[in-house]
Amino acid sequence: DCDIYRLMPYYAELKEPDYGGRDANCQAWLKTVGGKVPVAAIRSAIYDLNLRDWLRVQQGDDRGNAFCRHLLAVGDSDAIRLLVWSKYYEQWSEEMRSPWYYGCGMDDCSFDIDSVISASTHHLETKKQKYVDRYLLLAMKCLYRSGRNDECVALWNKHKKVVRDSHLREQTEGYLAACLNRIGRKREAIDIYSRLGDAASLFL
Repeated sequence: DCDIYRLMPYYAELKEPDYGGRDANCQAWLKTVGGKVPVAAIRSAIYDLNLRDWLRVQQGDDRGNAFCRHLLAVGDSDAIRLLVWSKYYEQWSEEMRSPWYYGCGMDDCSFDIDSVISASTHHLETKKQKYVDRYLLLAMKCLYRSGRNDECVALWNKHKKVVRDSHLREQTEGYLAACLNRIGRKREAIDIYSRLGDAASLFL
């Protein structure tokens, strides 16, 4: 055993870019999955269900939610897998906000974020069109949060064509701008922030 001290809780002070809003995200999900799914059910599934819930959905439990029931009924394993990995990221990211965070692999106290990045980039490389823009966003979130800024920029440059003009593109470009800012490419970051209307980040 060893004592761990942190004098500056770096990750606890990070603010994640947030563009587009929940309503736009839910509408995009509705358009992608098709079917007559209530938007309220989509919102609840995406924002209220946690990692444990989605792991149970993956096992066939719809958690009493119409959106989850629809994904299971049509066999949309890509969407379910994406949401499971997204919840892994959310829980890991929340852990990192603690000033006492210390990653230790995929065990009871942490998650292996490399697995999420690997799963996301694998989807990108297989050239699957469905959810490809969301997988790119997830991978860039992970790289941003783990401080791998050059990798995040490189991933965007390689796959940016898969992201159509939408709130998802704005979110993804927000992470791109944050990474560009970190590695000293401030002019490029400012150009993106200006286009996105993110006035607060212009003064970083």
